[in-house]
Amino acid sequence: MKIFYFIALILVLGIIITCMMIVVGFKNILIYIDPASFFIVLVPTILFLKSQFSWSEIGEAFTTAFSRKPVKKLKLEKALLFFTALQKYLIWAGLIDFTLGVIALFSNFSNYVTVGNGLAVALLVMLYAFILIFTVALPFQSGLKKKLTEFGE
Repeated sequence: MKIFYFIALILVLGIIITCMMIVVGFKNILIYIDPASFFIVLVPTILFLKSQFSWSEIGEAFTTAFSRKPVKKLKLEKALLFFTALQKYLIWAGLIDFTLGVIALFSNFSNYVTVGNGLAVALLVMLYAFILIFTVALPFQSGLKKKLTEFGE
């Protein structure tokens, strides 16, 4: 991973936020912020990752991805495994939480406020999961896969 990752990350997040502001207006940007929905995606993902990897292995996965020094193939594969698991857990957490939001939506279909809240939660958890996949899991996976292909040369 190169320093350009951070530049690209800032640019991508800036573009996403700008698009959100264009869609709903600057004053309404807070509708995209729901800490409970974010934690509902992040906490199960971290707990499941922690059940598979130690804190040092998690830190080593990030360190391996950013390392410019030659790294052993086993370390690269282990880091790639971590980021692949991260992506899968985020997808499943997003889908499960989306389903919970849809259930909440249909449970009180006669109350328009509840329908709107249920739909908002359902969509926000998917948005948060996709943003984390797009900005963390996929770039790190790509960088590690590139290092693995260069390893054989």
